[in-house]
Amino acid sequence: MDGKEAVIITLDGTNAHVSQVKNTVTEHANKDHKEHSKEEATKTPVGTVTDKSTTHPTGAVERVEIKEGQKLATSFQKELFELIKGSDEWYVCGPAEAKTEFKQFIKENHSADLQKLKAVENAEHLSSKELIVKVKAFFKVS
Repeated sequence: MDGKEAVIITLDGTNAHVSQVKNTVTEHANKDHKEHSKEEATKTPVGTVTDKSTTHPTGAVERVEIKEGQKLATSFQKELFELIKGSDEWYVCGPAEAKTEFKQFIKENHSADLQKLKAVENAEHLSSKELIVKVKAFFKVS
């Protein structure tokens, strides 16, 4: 997981299913930020969830304000939570701060589900195959 995308690995016995969630809100915001430099920009982009080749609309973000150095508050974490909330256990890894920000989001907005989050760990950008191996090793699945 990073600020641009998350890869969700769902284990069903020894089978792994891979879904990719792109943070299109950040992509739009970063493009606008570059275009407007240090000026404030306000946009209302639409987020999408990509599951292999299918795109599902998830609705508009109420408002995104971009200022120099400001962390983006988007619907990305909400989208991720909605996709994983039915799972029994969660393992989150990634190279940047998005994983710890997601943990904080869960703690602040869905504290009853925080016990499902078994670990938050640093990891470089990994391929889907490498992620599957890492997730299976964490949950001790062969």
